[in-house]
Amino acid sequence: MNFEALLTPKTRHILSILGSAQGKARIVGGAVRNHIMGKPVDDIDIATEYLPHEVIDLLTQAGIRTIPTGLAHGTITALMDGQNFEVTTLRADVETTGRHAQVQFGTDWRADAQRRDFTMNALYVGLDGILFDPLNGLADIHAWRVRFIGDAATRIREDYLRILRYFRFCAHYSPEMVLSFDVAQAISCHINGLRQLSKERVWQELRKTLAVPEYMHVLADMAGLGIFTTLGLGIFRGYEHRHCEETLCDEAIKSLEKLDCHTSLRSVRNYALTRLFLHFIWLEEDAARIGVQLKLSNVDNNTLVLWAQHVWRLRTPPEFHTARELLYRVGAQTYAQIAYLASVRWGWALTIEILNIPTTHPIPPKPFTAQQFIDQGYIGAELGVKLKEAEHSWIDKGFI
Repeated sequence: MNFEALLTPKTRHILSILGSAQGKARIVGGAVRNHIMGKPVDDIDIATEYLPHEVIDLLTQAGIRTIPTGLAHGTITALMDGQNFEVTTLRADVETTGRHAQVQFGTDWRADAQRRDFTMNALYVGLDGILFDPLNGLADIHAWRVRFIGDAATRIREDYLRILRYFRFCAHYSPEMVLSFDVAQAISCHINGLRQLSKERVWQELRKTLAVPEYMHVLADMAGLGIFTTLGLGIFRGYEHRHCEETLCDEAIKSLEKLDCHTSLRSVRNYALTRLFLHFIWLEEDAARIGVQLKLSNVDNNTLVLWAQHVWRLRTPPEFHTARELLYRVGAQTYAQIAYLASVRWGWALTIEILNIPTTHPIPPKPFTAQQFIDQGYIGAELGVKLKEAEHSWIDKGFI
């Protein structure tokens, strides 16, 4: 197996400083896994036999800046020419309670592997390009199988977040995997541990899961185990997007992407927030409650509330006037999002004509100003009434 692409000059330099040629440092975890699976490699994590203070000394002597990001757990971040490397001393868990663990540093690579979550994350590659696979994770990767290391219940007790991570990994790396009885039982027995997790970490995991194109089977399993009710998200509505997505032509998809105000979206069709809305939010109160439950950012929370306020306006394919009124109320970017959400929720076909209304029939500037009414002698509450009347008349007449 060729790891040349993974062993870039920067990575080789860090490994060399940390004694990889003598077997004292290896790349570990996600970078190795993703390289083998042909997926993008974002971060490089390195495991080493050196103690944290030794890592700092070696890197500092080589002119590489270090940040003690997690000294208690043996983690140092090395910064080299704009790239970060997370370097962690080999360790074994002495005591674990939920997400809190006491660790003991050591030089036993197998012990380090056994404390990790899934076999596909316990893979190591050194400077020599040789794969070290103590727990047969490569076979699981080739089988597209997410497998807990050792006993699933034990791994979950060590860190309850692993329940959510398990399903995220299944969505990413095992789209056709069937939930086994043993894993389902382990999760069910420890499901209340999810209540101990921070809201931010819960949303971080859910967001990553919801962003995976093939995610529905995973959410169905999570709902069946009661995970969403335990997290306080309420009833899961298993909408299938596919029936709507098949009606979208390429031009419509491109229009959605151009109009989308979220730069992180590849398409509104596979954005985590839209899926959170479709599966868990029916009323405005649901949006407000889930915003608090997941401690969403103000931007995300306000977006969910806005969608909930307006999605009911398009319960059927909108007539031209209805579509333009919505466009006026929310703007072009949000209009496209709501049109998509409504088409999925209410089951009608979203067309290029509906999506293109902001371009083909934009809303003109208001033909009146408050000053015009003030000049006619209206002030205070009466002025507000007259402005509202003028606005309603303008909308009713088709924005003439």
